[in-house]
Amino acid sequence: MYVRPQITSPFQTLHMAYNALSTWIEENCYEIIGPHRELYLKGEWATSDPNEYITQIQFPVRKK
Repeated sequence: MYVRPQITSPFQTLHMAYNALSTWIEENCYEIIGPHRELYLKGEWATSDPNEYITQIQFPVRKK
């Protein structure tokens, strides 16, 4: 199972999404069971506005 939110924000603010995601994982009794990855769905190659960048963060998880 993966937790995989999609975030629309500049790449420099992804740390806030990681913090929120870590909190959600803990509060919902999941544990991370492997390395995470980031998928860059929309970036500087598609738009000049960093606020339109789209990143999906994926963590493999399981219930505790």
